[in-house]
Amino acid sequence: MTCAHCGAAARGTELYCSGCGRAFIPDVGVPRAQGAAAAATLTAPAPARQAVAPMAPGSRSWAAAAHATALVGALSGGIAAFVGPLIIWLVRRDDPFAGEHARQALNFNLSVLLYAVVGTAAGLIVTLLTIGLAALVLVPLALFAVVGYLVVSIVGALAAADGRPFTYPLTLPLFR
Repeated sequence: MTCAHCGAAARGTELYCSGCGRAFIPDVGVPRAQGAAAAATLTAPAPARQAVAPMAPGSRSWAAAAHATALVGALSGGIAAFVGPLIIWLVRRDDPFAGEHARQALNFNLSVLLYAVVGTAAGLIVTLLTIGLAALVLVPLALFAVVGYLVVSIVGALAAADGRPFTYPLTLPLFR
């Protein structure tokens, strides 16, 4: 049996693919209506697939947790948003998939914290210099940034849960 997602061959009675970590879907074969054309495609050599490193058990859960703990930390005060990804990165650093997702979440949340501190300080100075008129632009801009943060954090958690890589936008590479 081969994996319908990545094409890796199953060994024995495995329930999950060692190549991509997804559950095996049974091959139901080709419907009879397709006839000789379908048989020809089945006998044609398959294109070479890129080797995928096996995913550790629970790797996708840890990776999704890195994004989710950052989101929970941000919603519960903001400054602690990097603590969850930091802990997961320190614990699962040797796991390529979970470690990479945790590192991405950690770098993004530290970048957002840095942007927030610098942006708030600059915004206060500009607002004081313009006697409050800059707040008409800065407050909607800050709300837009918060919504954007929530969206990319949720997209990162969903990508991790699905077993896909994810890179945050506007992230400083603080941890490598």
